[in-house]
Amino acid sequence: ANKACDSLPVDYNIHLGDLIDGSDKPEISRGLLQFTMENYQNSQRPFYVLEGNHDENDKYDEHKFITSASFRRDDYYNLVTKHDFEQPEIKRLSLGSKVAWIDKGDIRVIFLNTSDIPYILNGGTKKYDFKKVRGIREQQIEDLISILEKTIDKHVVVFGHANLISQSGRSALNFNGYLV
Repeated sequence: ANKACDSLPVDYNIHLGDLIDGSDKPEISRGLLQFTMENYQNSQRPFYVLEGNHDENDKYDEHKFITSASFRRDDYYNLVTKHDFEQPEIKRLSLGSKVAWIDKGDIRVIFLNTSDIPYILNGGTKKYDFKKVRGIREQQIEDLISILEKTIDKHVVVFGHANLISQSGRSALNFNGYLV
């Protein structure tokens, strides 16, 4: 991604999620995420890596039937997301916000986490199949509204891992798609 981005006339180095397959042992998945982010940090352009539905190591948890989630709640943030926000070009409303944006001239690119579904442990195992659920929590919608209210004379492009809208024009998210 860095080589392509650095050799092409592009402004941003954006990855739309699923850095990992989610089926490896947790220590391997964490290592892959760390290695990948070390590479992104060498990008000559501002980068942003969105969370995909497999980036919480969901397939491993589903197929191994382990007694707890293989990733802790803050693993993905510490390995990936915090590096997105270390760049001065990437803006967000607050430290807790999962919505970010970057501006280039009259273009505002907004990033939404469409894999923003917290898993619930039910007797130690994940309560539902995380990889099939796509959605955005209300906090992201509130942040999106605030950003759009302050967006004047800009063309807006929204990126997420999952499609926001289906080919038929309907919501493609399981939760809060119509609100978005």
